[in-house]
Amino acid sequence: MKKILVILEVSKKQEYIFSEKGLKENINRSNEINYVTSSRFFEYASKVYNKNDNFVYSGGGHTILQFDDDKTAYKFINDVTKTVLKEFPKMELFAKKMFFNDKLSAGENLKELSKALEEKKSIRETAFRQISIGVEKLDIKTYIDKKCFNDIIAPPNGYEFAKEFDDIVIDNDNFIAIVHIDGNAMGKRVDNIYQKAKKRLE
Repeated sequence: MKKILVILEVSKKQEYIFSEKGLKENINRSNEINYVTSSRFFEYASKVYNKNDNFVYSGGGHTILQFDDDKTAYKFINDVTKTVLKEFPKMELFAKKMFFNDKLSAGENLKELSKALEEKKSIRETAFRQISIGVEKLDIKTYIDKKCFNDIIAPPNGYEFAKEFDDIVIDNDNFIAIVHIDGNAMGKRVDNIYQKAKKRLE
């Protein structure tokens, strides 16, 4: 059994995704959130990460991991958060670690970890976030050229993504519908994830 549990979560996801007006930029921002909580990013950002040993599950803008010791867990968090600050400065990433409690079930440990993360998020001073100092050039598209990010989704042959809302207007229609998919009963869904992750931890 691993001794240390770690949770990483991107906070204020909707704010981050829609902070740019262009539709393509919104898609890129969503991809960035998926990327920084993926094994592929962890392998790029930290040499101490090993998917087979550390990964538990990922989804919804957060990831659960496990480590053998506190020092390795700390090194992983340090590596990942520094890389996020450098490459995605407008993204707000939280990280929390805790010792696995043998007196609790795996699911209960995960709930305690999530609770600890929520407590940390309630104190915004602990956020891993960098504010622009106004002298650097920030370009939302630059990450596309980085060797660490190749998972840009591609449209079907013969189609291309609209770059502006004007590109999807038909016959000067003044009405555009934006469809946003959200989930109900997310607490129950998270509990189901805990149950699946429980098997991975045991």
